Amino acid sequence: MFGFWNKKKDPDKNLYPSFQARLFATLLDTALAALILIPIFTLTSSVIYHDIPPSKKLSIIVSRVSKQVDNFGEFSHKLNVDPEYRKFTSEHGYKSIIIEQLIQTCLFTLAVFVFWLKKHATPGKMFLSMKIVDVKTLKEPTVFQLIVRLCSYILSVLPFGLGIFYIAFNKKHRAWHDIISGTVVVNKKELKKRLSTIEAD
Repeated sequence: MFGFWNKKKDPDKNLYPSFQARLFATLLDTALAALILIPIFTLTSSVIYHDIPPSKKLSIIVSRVSKQVDNFGEFSHKLNVDPEYRKFTSEHGYKSIIIEQLIQTCLFTLAVFVFWLKKHATPGKMFLSMKIVDVKTLKEPTVFQLIVRLCSYILSVLPFGLGIFYIAFNKKHRAWHDIISGTVVVNKKELKKRLSTIEAD
């Protein structure tokens, strides 16, 4: 009769990290990537092009030209007749920037996947004591699950990040790539308690 006033606590409430915690872990990963991977990206691009990376070179040219003009119309004209810019487009073009971005994306993706394989978490998740597990068994996911999780990330990100924001509305705080791969992110301390309880039963 008085059950409404004596609601039972959800035993899973602390097992699955909140959207805010997952977001903070992502921000930590991004910051770490900026500190460690960007210099590697720059070095890799420099080796490939025997020069500074195309995107950085273009940025330097654009910055220099923009300081010489007062409005966009003048800037556009000045940039198109700039000798260094014309040399850049003839030697590299914008395709080189796309290739550079693809190289960076591949290196970043590889780094993430290696962490998933070895630690079942990214550095940000490790810092916050989180890990990726199989949603049914709460044990380590298979390599196949991690591959599916990685490939399905694009489905979470592309439609305006809806698959990521779904974490805030899902009971177990799972993103679309978690649902597709059959994984879930958990708090390691709570997971240890849960597994010890299951073994005791």
